[in-house]
Order: sequence, then structure tokens, then C-alpha cells
Amino acid sequence: MDVIKLEELDIYQLALDVGERIWNIVDLWEWFPKKTVGTQLVTAADSIASNISEGYGRYFYKDRKQFCYYSRGSLLETKNWITKAANRCACKTINTVPHIEWWFSGYKCHPQLFSNIELVYPGGQC
Repeated sequence: MDVIKLEELDIYQLALDVGERIWNIVDLWEWFPKKTVGTQLVTAADSIASNISEGYGRYFYKDRKQFCYYSRGSLLETKNWITKAANRCACKTINTVPHIEWWFSGYKCHPQLFSNIELVYPGGQC
């Protein structure tokens, strides 16, 4: 069985896209919202893809799975900071990030993360 490259995983590509779009939006904010809410938001959003990639590079299945949980936590943290940005900064542009609703409705990223691990490493074996 061929191993799928990290860059070929749809969930990884979506995570990268969300992080980049959030960066581009936050980059336009004024100093105070960018420094307080924006920094936290960008860090959380970037952590989604970072945890996917770090877990993907781990040898043991349990390690890979744990990083999927970390990625899900970063996803929920991103949702938290988007909510705060919308409420505190009146940053209406934050709601225009594509995939945000898809990611957050029913935590659809979570099953996809685990199905990718099972697809690439059936039974947790390399």
C-alpha cells in the first residue's frame, strides 16, 4: 500500500487554507485588535495544520492519533477567537473565511482526520 503524502490530504490543505485566509484578514486590522485578539487567532488557526503535519510525521499510531486530538483542540480554539474577534473588534471580515462553517458544523474535521490515519496506516501499522 502506498503512503499518501501529507500535502495530498484534503484535510491538511483545508487547514492550511483557513490559516492563510485568517492571516490575510488579521494582517489588515489596526494595532490593538491585531496584537490582542489577532495574534491568538492566527496562532490557533496555524496550529490546526501544524498538529496535523506533526502527527503525520510520527511513527506510532497512538502518537498520530493524539496529534489529531490536538488539531481538534486548535480548531475549537480558533472558533473561540473568531467569536471574540467578531464580538470585540467588530471584524465582520472574519466571518467571510471560506470553510469556517464547514469546519465547525459538527466538528467534521475530526472524523476526516481519523479516517485519513486509518486509510494511510491501516490498523495503525506503517
